[in-house]
Amino acid sequence: MKKQNGLTKLTKFGAYLIFLFQYVVCSAQPMNENSKNASSPRVYWSNVKDADLKALPKEYSRDAKKVIDSMAIWTDRSFNKLSGFSASGSTIEWHAIYLPKPECTPYIAAYEMRATIPVGVGTGLLTIAANDLSNLGQPFLLNGHSRWLIGSLEQKDSGIYSTRWERHYEDSSGKTKVVKAWLICFTDSLPYVVVDRREYFEEAIKELDASKDSIKREIGLERPGKNARQEEAFRKSELQAIDNSFQGNERLQRERDFFLTYKPDSVSQEDTLNVWAAVIIEKTKLIKDLLQSLKNLNKPAFVSSPAVAFEGLEDGMPGARILTRLRPGYFRNNMPPERPQFLVLTWQYDSDNVDAANLGETLGKELDLTGLRDILQQGRPFYGKYQ
Repeated sequence: MKKQNGLTKLTKFGAYLIFLFQYVVCSAQPMNENSKNASSPRVYWSNVKDADLKALPKEYSRDAKKVIDSMAIWTDRSFNKLSGFSASGSTIEWHAIYLPKPECTPYIAAYEMRATIPVGVGTGLLTIAANDLSNLGQPFLLNGHSRWLIGSLEQKDSGIYSTRWERHYEDSSGKTKVVKAWLICFTDSLPYVVVDRREYFEEAIKELDASKDSIKREIGLERPGKNARQEEAFRKSELQAIDNSFQGNERLQRERDFFLTYKPDSVSQEDTLNVWAAVIIEKTKLIKDLLQSLKNLNKPAFVSSPAVAFEGLEDGMPGARILTRLRPGYFRNNMPPERPQFLVLTWQYDSDNVDAANLGETLGKELDLTGLRDILQQGRPFYGKYQ
């Protein structure tokens, strides 16, 4: 869509929504009979960069925007019902992020709505992501394929799950962030499947072998060696030189020394490979031994590091996460690509923001997640409920 003065040019539908937002979205306090004159801060649609829009095909980016508009309206209405919540005097800003299509499911779009909520001494970030696991788990690359590390979930209702514990991480400034997450699905079926130990081990070995082959090619380029015919010619030349220069016992000793010290270039390259790829060789042996010795290879693979840094399975360790991959069979390919097929809602805040932590507890108890689930189950588009 073309932009004018840095803002997205709105369609009639979009203009209507913005009017609606200014009337109902992000009110400073819940509007009731006693607070009709309370001032309501405006909500802003942040400028979406072209780079973000390019991730979504033009033919359905507009419809995806309608879904995100609906998410913002649902968020506003839900927050106004929370006990003890107030954002008086502050503006709640929200915007869209368009994400790359998930691997293995090219027929769906991925995007999210982000809302910055003033709370306590700072802000919290509320995110509703459609068809994307980024906010629920950690991306993990296994043998060139996208996978996810996801902690164990607790089922709250049919199709509604929450993480069993808060996730902590440090942002670029060194601040500790806390993340609470909820997964909303059509039904009790999850959009991902667990990767078992056998699959992890086999893919990890392939990944390590590929890395070793890459190093081998690098050595070949830096230190190109002689082929078999050239090696044979070199040996004959060296022995002939000894034969021409020495006689008797000294010639025999020189020949013995030559054969003791001589290494074909292929052997020298292999020695170099063993040094350069020592860690890869070590990890390959470790994983192959586990593949041969471990029982219950169909159990979930609890890992957190790349194959080259693998130290062992992490079953039972605090915060251990399961390796998973998207399950194509979950997705309904008869739906429009922009249609949400699962949602991930997250609440993120600074670890020292007590009020934000308390609001997170309130969200877990009072937020109407069943409403989001019911919308997923409907045959009509997400935004039909909120027009």
